Amino acid sequence: GVVWINQGPLWRREAASDAGPMFEMLKLLRKYWVDDRNMYLRIAQPVAQGQMDVRFLEGCGYKLADPQGWCSGKIDLSKSAEQIRGELKRKWRGDLNSAERHGVTCRIGRSDDLLESFLSYYKSFVEQKGFSTVITVPLLRQMQAMLPDDRKMWIVEGRLGDESLGGLLVSCYGNTALALAGSSPNERGRAVHSGHLVWWQTILKMKELGYRW
Repeated sequence: GVVWINQGPLWRREAASDAGPMFEMLKLLRKYWVDDRNMYLRIAQPVAQGQMDVRFLEGCGYKLADPQGWCSGKIDLSKSAEQIRGELKRKWRGDLNSAERHGVTCRIGRSDDLLESFLSYYKSFVEQKGFSTVITVPLLRQMQAMLPDDRKMWIVEGRLGDESLGGLLVSCYGNTALALAGSSPNERGRAVHSGHLVWWQTILKMKELGYRW
């Protein structure tokens, strides 16, 4: 069999001396899946290119399979809100200003009704686009139900009046907040750039909660 761990294990190194837990996690994963169950294990870790020494991985029994990996973005939330906003690309910042002028707002929380509102929009979005994803509605609903109250995922939903315009589902671990699932705005939402406000309000909320990245 094949075991595929994408964007995991969940870990964030702050200093070189903190590599011990990751070393043990990788060794235990290899022992459980490869040594004990004779399966092929492949992991895409949430680390920047060059952050982890190949010799470190080899010491855990791994080989580098794809040096390209996958691409994402990372924002330093220790900066002030003004500094973060000022460093946005001019066009992106202009679209954010446009969303604010159009009166787009956001609902932010962890309530069941907000989750179900997001999942309903997300389900329609995935079906309309014809996407194939393992991040399914039943999986997200079950994950939220199993998480303790202080670890539950956050929902940031864009709205114009009473109309939902899509949003983000944010999972948090350690000092990091990760946008786990999202749904692009509908035609009306795109016209008022609601997605820009959703991302901006997500940044502000995660900064307020004390997350670093």
